[in-house]
Amino acid sequence: MPTVLLRPAREEGRYVLLPRARARVLGLKAGDRVVLQCGRSVLDGVQVVVSDRLPHRTALISWELLRELPLPAPIRLRMQRTEDGALRIGPIVTVLARSTRSRSQKFMNQTPYFAALVRTGRRLGVPTFVLTPHGVDWERRRAVAWRVGPAGWSRVPIPLPDVVYDRVQTRRLDLLPHTRQVKQRLTEQEGVKMFNTGFLDKWETHKALSGSDTERLLPETKLLTSRADILDFARRYRTVYVKPAGGSLGKGIYVIQRSARGRYRVIHYGSTRVRHLRNLRSPAIVWRRLQRKRRKRRYVVQQGIAFARYRGRRFDLRLLMQKSGDGEWTVSAAYARVAPPGSLRANLDAGGKAVRCTRVLGHIFGRRGRRVLQRVLETGLAVARAIEAGAPGPMGELGIDIGVDRTGRPWVIEANSKPLRQMEGPKKRLRRTLRRPLLFAARLAGF
Repeated sequence: MPTVLLRPAREEGRYVLLPRARARVLGLKAGDRVVLQCGRSVLDGVQVVVSDRLPHRTALISWELLRELPLPAPIRLRMQRTEDGALRIGPIVTVLARSTRSRSQKFMNQTPYFAALVRTGRRLGVPTFVLTPHGVDWERRRAVAWRVGPAGWSRVPIPLPDVVYDRVQTRRLDLLPHTRQVKQRLTEQEGVKMFNTGFLDKWETHKALSGSDTERLLPETKLLTSRADILDFARRYRTVYVKPAGGSLGKGIYVIQRSARGRYRVIHYGSTRVRHLRNLRSPAIVWRRLQRKRRKRRYVVQQGIAFARYRGRRFDLRLLMQKSGDGEWTVSAAYARVAPPGSLRANLDAGGKAVRCTRVLGHIFGRRGRRVLQRVLETGLAVARAIEAGAPGPMGELGIDIGVDRTGRPWVIEANSKPLRQMEGPKKRLRRTLRRPLLFAARLAGF
């Protein structure tokens, strides 16, 4: 859909000024009175003015209307006529997140990503802002949101949005009562669409994938309810993982390894350090250590797979699955995450290194590497569709971690509805991964 640069007009009144060619496309003529819609704001009795001098991709709007909507201008956006004849401009897209008082890290470690999203939306004609839960004015049906410019972040008034892209940064922030209340009220607003709401739970994700064609790609997993669960898995498998169902970034995981002599080694990946317990007669110590923690969070116990290794190191394959303007899942980015020597965690924030998939799989499997990669990509598509089928609302982005065993068989390790986005890598890939969620948002809004 063509975009228009909407600029403030000088003359007083309640009108929009359109170039004649644009007015013709929209089915409007000079003197028409229309309803103007922007986000969730609706204004009656707006006069249409037509000009032969105005460039085709420019339109003007009176200051009075800008204040009533409200809308910062100049702004690049899209225009359409609705079925009932209203003139609709937008879409207004907001990224929902929590903010801090820091000027340089306004939105914590996602600040560079949000800034890139806002700038990309500006180029696409999909006005994008960052909205915090405290920025919504329910009585006036408007909000104060953040946008980024040459001077940094600034607050601007906007209408309630067409689409909310839920990027609340952590589970703890997402569980705050005010965050949950605002998200609930936004979804209850007529016409507001929200996608990627909430965080994925490992156990709920496992159940969603168990009822589909992806079940054969899952390690055996059980919700941890007793000491016997740990002992049973440790007896049957050489390696066992005990993970927080709501965890992320590889933190809080216990790894249980059984030696050929029947002794056990336990590794705990905490928030700040890694602890080792060696030469144990039983892995029951893990159950004892989890007793207090299990009052606040659930854990799963999971079969450890004998994954292939790259130059002696553990690795997994991270797929960034996204939807674009066509509403279909696609692989926007894929790379291998190689763990540091001696570590079982390949997360980049834990010291892992990003390496091309073809390089890693080619080194391990030779000519078969490309076929293995194709199976991994197909697995990612199947997992994304299965997760979305059980989600409470639309999904537009998923980070999926896949391991490959020594035969080349893919295994689903984890899925993340809010993958950590870092503004590094090939520029073409970065542009693609920034454009797609915004084009998907425009699709949800009907633009």
